[in-house]
Amino acid sequence: MLGGGAAADLPAEFDRVTWFGLGPGEAYRNSEAAVRVGRYERAVDAMQTPYKRVWSRSRAG
Repeated sequence: MLGGGAAADLPAEFDRVTWFGLGPGEAYRNSEAAVRVGRYERAVDAMQTPYKRVWSRSRAG
C-alpha cells in the first residue's frame, strides 16, 4: 500500500479513484467540519491541487 509522499506509475486506463473515508475534498485537521465520511469517486486528474509555491525570504545570521 502506498502512503504519503509515495509515487507509482500506472497504466493510463487507471483514470478513476474510489475511496472510503473523509471527502470529497481535502481533509486537513482544521477543516474536518467541511468534509464527511463516505464513499467517493473522482477522476485522477481531479485529485491534483495546484498549490502556489511560497518562497521564504528570511535571512540567516
